[in-house]
Amino acid sequence: MASMPIVVDRAEKFEKVVSILDHYSRRPSGLIPILQAIQHEYQYLPEEVLTYVATSLDVPPARVYGVATFYAHFALEPKGKHVIRICDGTACHVKQSLPVLNALHHRDGCLPGRLRIGPGRRDRRTSLRPDHSAARGCSGGRNQSD
Repeated sequence: MASMPIVVDRAEKFEKVVSILDHYSRRPSGLIPILQAIQHEYQYLPEEVLTYVATSLDVPPARVYGVATFYAHFALEPKGKHVIRICDGTACHVKQSLPVLNALHHRDGCLPGRLRIGPGRRDRRTSLRPDHSAARGCSGGRNQSD
């Protein structure tokens, strides 16, 4: 009986995904808006949901995963309510953005280079993330927070 809540949680999770898929008529051409709706619901794209979406749309899982990893907007790991992005484009890297990121990771007990919610951040309030796309138009030293 101890596994019952897990089954209910999984059923609930997929019930929401089924609703999203039905809204877009389960068309492969609606993959991006489907993924956007799922991410809006869960705040990220869980791996088991991506597999379920691929099966439901009758497309290869690699296609769904490829779209989810191609666009920077999509997150494959849970992230905090607030995301601190540290630019690590070439100009920023040269101007020492990496030590700033490492200091923030060290302060929060996170591993460098990974989107993690470190100890003390289990409440999912804050995530740290290197962001290469923030470098567009950047001449070094740009950091961003919401």
